[in-house]
Amino acid sequence: DDSTAASPGFTAPGVDLQGASLVFQLTVTDAGGLQDTDNCMVTVVAQNKAPLADAGPDQQAVPRSQVTLDGANSADPEGTDLTFHWRQTDGFPVALSDPMAVAPVFIVPDDSDALLASASGNELVFELTVTDTSGLSSVDTCVVAVNASDQTEDKQPPELDILNPSRSRIFTRKSTINISGTAADNQHVDRVIWEDNRGNSGEADGVEQWRIDNLPLSRWRNTITITAYDEAGNSQSKTLAIYTFR
Repeated sequence: DDSTAASPGFTAPGVDLQGASLVFQLTVTDAGGLQDTDNCMVTVVAQNKAPLADAGPDQQAVPRSQVTLDGANSADPEGTDLTFHWRQTDGFPVALSDPMAVAPVFIVPDDSDALLASASGNELVFELTVTDTSGLSSVDTCVVAVNASDQTEDKQPPELDILNPSRSRIFTRKSTINISGTAADNQHVDRVIWEDNRGNSGEADGVEQWRIDNLPLSRWRNTITITAYDEAGNSQSKTLAIYTFR
């Protein structure tokens, strides 16, 4: 801020994970014009932040159906590659196709009596751990609720589409967001609701053509899950990952 001061200051620049070394030279001159110089080095170290795990929305399933877990919305603030590790933490045990995959699949057991009578009831709980290249990690969970296959004759979930915004990951400086889309069902769409990762929730205006106006956003990560339900209780969910910088 003042190259002629005895103790000038500066703002350290942004650096990548390798950091940077800044070398400064001081020259002092006396009244007779004689000079001497000396150097100093300032090492700037990157501030690595932990990644953000996103295990996807909770789901519903029936025996003998295939379920896909989805960690694709997980992200690292520095943009480094992530490794994924899924494990089941509760419920009737199932076999994941690949616990290290972004989106592993499993088949719900066809022994519905044993499944629904298990100690944890009808819920299968899965934990996702994501780790960045520096070894920092983050954890998130999702729940798959299993219903008896003969619980209702209508087993087809509604179709849900988010039209605005058109992307599933958004970066913004705004404090609110408008979300809109469509929903359809073979019988009737009962309602469309939203829920964020801080426990806030509400119901959208409309069903077949629905919208959510001025949904408040918190700083940094906002995970917004939109779910459409039909009258039989079937549902489909989609998730938006919204990152705010302000």
